[in-house]
Amino acid sequence: MSGIKRPTEKHLMVCTGRAFPELAEEVAELLGVDLIPTRQVTYANSEIYVRFEESVRGADAFVIQSHPAPVNEWLMEQLIMLDALKRASAKRITVVSPFYPYGRQDKKHAGREPISARLVADLYKTAGADRLMSSTCTPRRSRASSTARSTTCSAFRCWPTMWRRSTRPRT
Repeated sequence: MSGIKRPTEKHLMVCTGRAFPELAEEVAELLGVDLIPTRQVTYANSEIYVRFEESVRGADAFVIQSHPAPVNEWLMEQLIMLDALKRASAKRITVVSPFYPYGRQDKKHAGREPISARLVADLYKTAGADRLMSSTCTPRRSRASSTARSTTCSAFRCWPTMWRRSTRPRT
């Protein structure tokens, strides 16, 4: 079974989309858990199907998904994963999105413009997300996702640490 079994009988489970699974694999390895086995299919008409092959009932589920191009495809896949977790009775669902989709569109610059970052936050919440973890360049961007409990990690704070680690000579 994937995940960490806590004394309080809760499970920590990590799942990933197909955009950049290597990130989730590394996170899962650092946590000492396996990724939730998942069946993900894109049909000929571009519809996406997701099914978790293991019970997630009562689990604290973390859905890690990057959003490179094509952003809309990976966003939709993540929303379907959230809905599947909600319908499978996961206790708490956390979206982990290193790149927040539509994050640049966090306010109106002129009339008749959408606030697309807010729309994405609303979609996450409607699909079943309880929390959102994302990195962003500016604090104001996190305000666009104020409909859900969110944690914003500034990329500027973690870059120096990551750079030092990656340039350190290996022995």
